[in-house]
Amino acid sequence: MSFLTTLKNDTKVAHVRVEKVMVKEIKSISCLEHYARLLERLFLFYNPLECKVHQSLDQSILPDIDKRKHTKWILEDLDVLGYTINTSNKCKTQHITSISYAVGVLYVMEGSTMGGQIISKMVKKQLNTNISTHYFDSYSDKTMEMWLSFKNSITQNETQLDHEEVFKGANETFSALKEWLELTSILENISEL
Repeated sequence: MSFLTTLKNDTKVAHVRVEKVMVKEIKSISCLEHYARLLERLFLFYNPLECKVHQSLDQSILPDIDKRKHTKWILEDLDVLGYTINTSNKCKTQHITSISYAVGVLYVMEGSTMGGQIISKMVKKQLNTNISTHYFDSYSDKTMEMWLSFKNSITQNETQLDHEEVFKGANETFSALKEWLELTSILENISEL
């Protein structure tokens, strides 16, 4: 079995758990403010993590690493919505302990671009509008090409990677995102009372 197949299988349970939470979040969006708050929560989770990944990985592992920054698109979407991020909310991100762990984290972030295409359609349908979804459409029509390029780079470098660390990085990222979305959803519901 290939390394990437093993990675996909090893992270499947954590992936499905966070996917269920995200779908529930999308289905609960009833106005642009709800969508903006979801984007804000995703930014607060992913931005510090993205910074850490980009400090840990370079072009020797991923030649196009500089093209793989997604949180800037959240800011663009929020700007279109006229929404300012509340920076008093902080998300404690996991420590990136190795290059291999960083690859696992990036596996989650890059993989989310595939699901992002579906989420983009869901958001537009839910809000019955053609709202800006640049974040969920980060690579637009190049999504599959970028995903395959990412997988190719990982396959080419897999002998340099500690596979258990990659699995750990991916699983912990899926789990941390699920916990963050659940926690911040509860806090939002309390603040609306």
